[in-house]
Amino acid sequence: MNHTTEPITHKAKKRHRCSWCWELIEPGDEYRRYRFYDGGDAGTVKMHPECFDAMQDEARDWGGYFEWTPGMERPQRTPATQPTTTSSGHSDAAVIKQEQEKS
Repeated sequence: MNHTTEPITHKAKKRHRCSWCWELIEPGDEYRRYRFYDGGDAGTVKMHPECFDAMQDEARDWGGYFEWTPGMERPQRTPATQPTTTSSGHSDAAVIKQEQEKS
């Protein structure tokens, strides 16, 4: 059975690689993270907010699910892709979901 967790916005404490564009997510940068479970496989996806939005757009175009190869073009960041975080540095899933529904 396939399952993904709700995306959550985090503030990086160390360097990560964006699963979409493969560029670095630097310490202090905000990024979106979710986990997926596909049969016996599991993984964590971390993306720049603008890359996450681009991935969501592609997924909608493909009917909700598709596979990609890291190294996709990184979109320009716009005010709409600026994540909203709490004082703890995390956004709850409801805030993320609202942002997704607006776009």
